[in-house]
Amino acid sequence: MTGFFILKYIFFTHLLNFSKIQDCRFDNKKLEYIRHTNSYFIMRYSELNYRGKTYTSSSEINDILIKEKFYWLIDSEIENAQLEIKNNTLIWKNGSFYTGDWYYGIFKDGNFYGNWENGIWENGNFSGKWNSGINLTQI
Repeated sequence: MTGFFILKYIFFTHLLNFSKIQDCRFDNKKLEYIRHTNSYFIMRYSELNYRGKTYTSSSEINDILIKEKFYWLIDSEIENAQLEIKNNTLIWKNGSFYTGDWYYGIFKDGNFYGNWENGIWENGNFSGKWNSGINLTQI
């Protein structure tokens, strides 16, 4: 199992107030939580609406994001992301974007703590670094 690691603890466990996630597997493509205690479970995606269909499987969502060249989102630390891809544009409907670079798309609602490189900000809690883009809350 080259390149396949078993991680015992996760850095964000204490930040996100999750209790004793026991094991997870990481194979450079996806992070899967194998077991958890006290019914706590971290999900990167809650759903993706794409071409008239709703996807909830992380592996299917990652495949679509790769196909559509949204690599930067896969590389980011996110939680419970509700996403849509329409007209080659990523639309973030809700969820938390903790770390990473947001390069383009529309952010409708949620929490943002990363680096905003470009895009359209509609609503949500912004606590990141603003570089460029359109902030509709200031118009």
